[in-house]
Amino acid sequence: MAEILILFWLGRSFSLLPEARRLVTNGPYRRIRHPLYLAGLVGSLGVMLQYRQPWALLVVLATLALQILRMNYEEQVLSRAFPEYETYATRSWRLIPGVF
Repeated sequence: MAEILILFWLGRSFSLLPEARRLVTNGPYRRIRHPLYLAGLVGSLGVMLQYRQPWALLVVLATLALQILRMNYEEQVLSRAFPEYETYATRSWRLIPGVF
């Protein structure tokens, strides 16, 4: 459900490959730069807890590692396209408020 609301908020700014269409810094993006990834991570953790198997933990960790790589790339794309992105990045959390 959270993913749907976040995708609705992004609107035409959403893309499968990182693109700099528009800088979204309000709504779910006000405090967290990647709320869609956070929602996906929470869902993955829920599935992992259902199975309680080592392979499930490995899947979640691999997904997290790939998402961090994607976040780095997206932030590079946005920094180049929008000079104000650096200011936004200093006043928001990347993924988990108070942690990362």
